[in-house]
Amino acid sequence: MISTDRKGFKASDNEALDEFANLIRQMKKDGVRFEVCDYALKVLGVDPATVLPEVDHVGNGFISIAGYQAKGYSVITIN
Repeated sequence: MISTDRKGFKASDNEALDEFANLIRQMKKDGVRFEVCDYALKVLGVDPATVLPEVDHVGNGFISIAGYQAKGYSVITIN
């Protein structure tokens, strides 16, 4: 959903995808930081160039999380 490539989605999903992208843009303006794991993109076959520009790329999401935790941040799991 953070990719501009809409392959695999139905045309009827486009409005919801646009709303989601706009929400990401607004949250970024409000100071929320988004990251995507480049390793996960590779494994899932997502072209990194298609990721929304508001999302920052990290080489490995696990290492990024560990780095944030070392700085005192906590992980909040959302299911």
